Amino acid sequence: MPLLRNFWVAIDAMAVYDDGEGFSLKVRIISAIVGILILLPVLWFSDTVLFPIVLALCGAMAAYEIVSCIGARVWYVLAPSMTFAALGPLLTEWVASSVKGYIAFLAMLAFAYLFLLLTVAVFTGGKLKYSLVAETVIGVVYATVGFTSIALLRRIAGGAYLFGMVFVGAWMTDTMAYFTGRLLGKHKLCPSISPKKTLEGSIGGVIFCALSFLLYGFIVHKIVGVTPNYPMLFIGGAVLSVASQIGDLAASLIKREHGVKDYGKLMPGHGGVMDRFDSILAVAPFLLLLCGFAPAFAFFY
Repeated sequence: MPLLRNFWVAIDAMAVYDDGEGFSLKVRIISAIVGILILLPVLWFSDTVLFPIVLALCGAMAAYEIVSCIGARVWYVLAPSMTFAALGPLLTEWVASSVKGYIAFLAMLAFAYLFLLLTVAVFTGGKLKYSLVAETVIGVVYATVGFTSIALLRRIAGGAYLFGMVFVGAWMTDTMAYFTGRLLGKHKLCPSISPKKTLEGSIGGVIFCALSFLLYGFIVHKIVGVTPNYPMLFIGGAVLSVASQIGDLAASLIKREHGVKDYGKLMPGHGGVMDRFDSILAVAPFLLLLCGFAPAFAFFY
């Protein structure tokens, strides 16, 4: 059968895959396992002060990678960027009285960050161009909002299981889009940004993400006892899958425009924080929006 043959071709391709820097599938799998072993206890203790602290560290590292990628790695850009990215998720533990109130606070914090960089641009004699300020602010605010959204999701009603949907949505989309693309991919999705991604893979990612949300809802029902809203879980899974893929492509666009392969080298074969969290940072704000501002889209009762 052609489909079965394509499946084994995909498996063979993965087995011999090398990303150009000597990282084989074996290295990637080992790095992924190590990363998961580190992540699991963090998620388990996500109801403690440890969680926003870890997210703050990730935010600061992401800001460092973004600033380095776009070529603005000087102390007067790095310092405010990393500080802002860390404060976003960190202050949710002490400042946030409500999700809406904290979003307003974060908007003011973002304005202060933008104004500070504009002030630096004015008084550095043209060393920091306006275009560089704009690019820096867009990238750092994007990462900060993403990590902050994860922290806020954990604080809302049902957050113990709702924020897990962020990781399920992003990882299922990425994994199943890859396999579907290898098996059935014929039409390029965005060849100028990511030549290997296909339309068929993208659709496969959406479908499997939506189905995985149904399974996730069933598991949460068995463990927690809440009633899943399966139609909304399916629709939400599809919507968040699209957001995940756009986030992934947007992060790739920035790298491609600056001739960078990876944002960092935190994990062999997996790049830096932004390389691992690019799609997650897009999913989290959308899920927070659906859960916190659209009660009609309730995923659980």
